[in-house]
Amino acid sequence: MKKPWSWGLTIALALFTIIVAVYVIFSPGGESPAFNEGDAAPVRGDFFAIFRQERSQARADENRYLDEMLEDSAVSAQAKSQAESAKLALVERIEDEFAIESTLLAKGYGDAAVTISDSGVSVVVYGDTLNEDDAAKILDIVCRQTGVSAQDVFIMPAK
Repeated sequence: MKKPWSWGLTIALALFTIIVAVYVIFSPGGESPAFNEGDAAPVRGDFFAIFRQERSQARADENRYLDEMLEDSAVSAQAKSQAESAKLALVERIEDEFAIESTLLAKGYGDAAVTISDSGVSVVVYGDTLNEDDAAKILDIVCRQTGVSAQDVFIMPAK
């Protein structure tokens, strides 16, 4: 059985993994450190697919851990209640991320990757640049969907 503090560590590690992936993709050169000579060169347009895959894996790991807590008879009722709340919050974040990504796609932004955390919302939209009008529209969509204040939303373009 994992210790109660390891749940926070698991989430922190998942977020760290996502941040590292974003850094690797957007850093000069944009190639993954795991790139081996002879492999096909990574394509920056794959960012969105890679991001979704890694986010999905991190969410599956988090969900699995919460399920383990809920099924473990040695876990206190209070810890199980916290796990249930965390699981509901996870589902809400997933739904909000999907709704924002779908809305941005419907509004013609091509592709988007959204991450919602306790500290705010990060949005990466497909493109070379992002003008003020588009940023304002994206910000409005995010704030309406999540209730997060504008100062806690980070928006950037990527290809």
